[in-house]
Amino acid sequence: RYTTAAADQPSLLRVQAEVGKMETELASMKAMKPVLAARLNVAVGRSPNAPAVWPSPSTATAESPALEEKNLLAALAENSPELHAAREMVKAAEAGRRKAKAGYLPMFMVGTRQMRMEGGPPMGEDGRPRDDYPVEAMIEMTLPFNYVKNNAAVREAEATIRQAEKEQEALANKLSADLKEAFYYYQDANRRLSLTQETLIPKQEQALQSLRKSFVGGQAEYMDVVDAQRNLLAFRVMAERARADRLIRLGELEMMAARNLRKPAEPAGVKTAPIQEGEAK
Repeated sequence: RYTTAAADQPSLLRVQAEVGKMETELASMKAMKPVLAARLNVAVGRSPNAPAVWPSPSTATAESPALEEKNLLAALAENSPELHAAREMVKAAEAGRRKAKAGYLPMFMVGTRQMRMEGGPPMGEDGRPRDDYPVEAMIEMTLPFNYVKNNAAVREAEATIRQAEKEQEALANKLSADLKEAFYYYQDANRRLSLTQETLIPKQEQALQSLRKSFVGGQAEYMDVVDAQRNLLAFRVMAERARADRLIRLGELEMMAARNLRKPAEPAGVKTAPIQEGEAK
């Protein structure tokens, strides 16, 4: 259009400036890729210079599993290592209380001792202890008289139990809140991805095609086409950001639930039989 005088020189300069801007952004993104690769290697305990393994497109575009919050909360309560450790702390405190209450009971000690006659040798001629000396049996009983000390030990053990139970309850509440937050962001990423893929991108593609036809017919400016193309690129970036956020939140949910949420678990006792050659036909 510029060669046919259908467009002025300022419009051409704006187009050239837009191209230069896009080339600069593209070069900056390419330069950032090795930096991100080094950070990724360090995060997984590898050398920063090791070749990074980037996620495959099939992983990023895979369908998200259908999750329910109640099932995730149940898996959290059952599989969380932190909650298991908190429960063991409660059990240890209860064992301490049982030990403290045992202080109220009398202690018995039973034993035997072989008596040696005065002046007699302790050993026989064969080098073994003599069996002709009398053996006495002993029974010793210790009665608990220090009730103040025992009461204090029991009260301390009960306080330890209450503290452990409160810490377990607080931890369970915190983990449940964290899981609900991650589940919300997981659903939000699914909503954003569905909106951009099913509504925003198709409509913007239609708008871009319409502007291109109008530009060819001289009814639209080239910057209008550039703005439409920029908006389409922004929507596609939004979709990729939503897809990445979905994978991040799915990983957090898997970490908190301590199970793989991407593959449905087979029922207990059910095994998939291999397909025989005749059945495949």
